[in-house]
Amino acid sequence: MPTIETGSGALYYDLCDVVPAWVDNPQTIVFHHGIAANTHIWAEWLPVLATRYRLLRFDMRGFGKSAQPQRDYRWSFDGLVDDLLKVADAAGAERFHLVGESIGGTVALACALAAPRRLLSLTLSNAAARGGLVANVKGWRDVLAQEGQPGWARQLMESRFHPGASGCRPLKCYFFVITTSRYSPGTTSELGPATFRPSSSAVMSLVKLAWRARSSAA
Repeated sequence: MPTIETGSGALYYDLCDVVPAWVDNPQTIVFHHGIAANTHIWAEWLPVLATRYRLLRFDMRGFGKSAQPQRDYRWSFDGLVDDLLKVADAAGAERFHLVGESIGGTVALACALAAPRRLLSLTLSNAAARGGLVANVKGWRDVLAQEGQPGWARQLMESRFHPGASGCRPLKCYFFVITTSRYSPGTTSELGPATFRPSSSAVMSLVKLAWRARSSAA
């Protein structure tokens, strides 16, 4: 099982590299999942992209096969970006396309600000420009206290896979509900509020980044 040691726990990653030999210098796509998910959320992307790109998935700290943080671990976007870049370095990806889902998308934005020269492109799914915009986080601790991690997991599925979503077959939804239910409620309750604090400086940086992108496209 490939892991990288960070000094505060190991991170699990999976590199799918089956690009045919006739493809010169294939680029890498790095995938960052959201809270209480794992590498499997990207499984159906692999067959579509694997013959053109190296595909790097990893379990963010506290979820999947990655280490559970200690109680005194201080969550921050700086720390999450550092985790992401350490995984990319371990896979030999100096520059890469970055895809982020939910908090993984917000981390991807933070990575674009911290290390713009590392990114070839940025793709976001249901991600907020800053954590303070994620209104659902405010009620997480109440749900966890009243219904536990399983109740929170069931509620989360309604947001992650909306009713009638074509990509959420019953067995797939069941897998994610069961998997999410097994994670630590402590990690869930601490990760959301700690990383989702509003930051005016971060917002201004994102505005500048968006303006530069718009100007370049014009």
